[in-house]
Amino acid sequence: MAGYEREVREALVAAGCTFHRQGKGDHEIWYSEITQRYFTVDGKIKSRHTANETLKQAGTSEKVLVCAQCGTSSPRTTLGARFTLPT
Repeated sequence: MAGYEREVREALVAAGCTFHRQGKGDHEIWYSEITQRYFTVDGKIKSRHTANETLKQAGTSEKVLVCAQCGTSSPRTTLGARFTLPT
């Protein structure tokens, strides 16, 4: 199973969020200009649900989707219609 770390970090940077500091273990603390709040990002995001919750805490409207054909993931705004929600 592939991780969603890169996709989440790319979406956070695109939304204007900034890395604040390293947290405990493999966690990172980020700051969102949208919500004016700090939030935690796990270093090993294995679930798309966790990835989407992290993006939600950041105040973005993006979601990590899984390609129905090849099983890869990407933020919705990056590759658009090629990616669909799994059924």
